[in-house]
Amino acid sequence: MELKKKEDEEKFHYTYKDFIEEGKELCEKTQKLFKFCINELLEINYIKANINISESIILELDILFSDVYSLPVMYFQIYKDGIPYDFDNYIKEFPSVSPDLIKAAIISKENHPLTGKVYNFMHLCKFNFLMKDIKNISNILFFWLSLILQIFNYDLVKIIQI
Repeated sequence: MELKKKEDEEKFHYTYKDFIEEGKELCEKTQKLFKFCINELLEINYIKANINISESIILELDILFSDVYSLPVMYFQIYKDGIPYDFDNYIKEFPSVSPDLIKAAIISKENHPLTGKVYNFMHLCKFNFLMKDIKNISNILFFWLSLILQIFNYDLVKIIQI
């Protein structure tokens, strides 16, 4: 799949169909690290993962497709020794391998659309900044996620090449 840009804008055109196809490929290629899920009641497809960042840190994340922005969005929760851990404290204790990425990421709290619980939410207003240098990427979702996970010192590329 080739990255699509609208002619009159610098924004990416990414569809729900792209999200489904790339999400299934991501789940298949990462050997069950990510799971493709369907909430039948709400008719929402999403990707779920629990990633062991370290011996004591677990990153729980859900990636959904935003109809409003036509982009993937990530809701996440950090746990340290099984207890919810504040994102700001995490960044202080475990500096990111990419300080520029931290500056570009705007993270706030928001109710998770599937659970109703308060989760960290990565804003999409900086999406174009994160994706500015890409030309032809076969799996935009994988590329985007591999960038985002650098905030947590997690190298998705080492796990699998898509």
